[in-house]
Amino acid sequence: MTKNIKNLRQISNARVLLACSNEEFIKDIQSILESEAQVLAVVKVVDKFVAEIKTEQYDIALIDEEFFKANEKDCEIANFPIPKIILAQGYSDESVVTAMQCSAYSVISKPIKKDDFYLAIMVCLNQSKRSDKIEFRNGFYFDKYREQMFDRNNKVVEFTKLEYGLLSLLINKAEEIIDYDTIHKEVWKDKKMSIFTMRNVINKIRQKTYYEIIVNRSNKGYMIDGTINQQ
Repeated sequence: MTKNIKNLRQISNARVLLACSNEEFIKDIQSILESEAQVLAVVKVVDKFVAEIKTEQYDIALIDEEFFKANEKDCEIANFPIPKIILAQGYSDESVVTAMQCSAYSVISKPIKKDDFYLAIMVCLNQSKRSDKIEFRNGFYFDKYREQMFDRNNKVVEFTKLEYGLLSLLINKAEEIIDYDTIHKEVWKDKKMSIFTMRNVINKIRQKTYYEIIVNRSNKGYMIDGTINQQ
C-alpha cells in the first residue's frame, strides 16, 4: 500500500489547462490551484484552447460547462485525448449529458469546494494516462505523455539533446539490446560519432539518474534497466 501511495501522481506535478470565459470563476480556480499545479494555463476562447492542446502537453483540462456549450459546434473538444473534468453550475442530468458529450471523466459542481476539487483531480490524474508512466529504480520515472524524466521529488531531470535522444531510444525499445549502429543512426542521425563520445553521453545520463539505468551488453550494445515497471 505504501508503494502505491508514493507512486500517486500529485497535483504539484500536473499541468492544468482551464477553459473558461467567466473572469470571476477563473479567479476562483486560480486562487485554489495556482500555487498547487506545476502549470495552470487559462484559455478564454476556443481557438486558444485548440492551439494549446496541439502545441503544449497538459495532464488535465478543466472545462467550464458554459464554455463547452458555447463552443461545442465550433471545434471537436471531445475528441482531444486529454482527461477532462466539467465544471458545472450544480448537479443535473443536463450536466451529466454535457460531460458525456465532452468525453469528460467527471463533473464538479460550483461553487467549488477545495477538498472535493483536489480529490476529483487526483483521481482523474491517476486513473488516466497510467500507461504513459514508466517507473525506474530510486524513484525515477519517465512520463511518455510529457516526454520527460522525473526524480523521486517529481522534479524534471534535464538532459541535453543527445542524452535525451539516447535515453528515449532505449526506453522505446525496452527489453531489446540496441547496437552501436542503431544508436549512431537514430540518435546521431549518422553524423560523426565515436565510441568514446557515446560512452560519455551514457555516463552523463547515469550521473543524472543512477548507474544501472543503462545496461552494457558486451560487444552487442546497450539496453534500458530491466527493472522498469509501466503502469
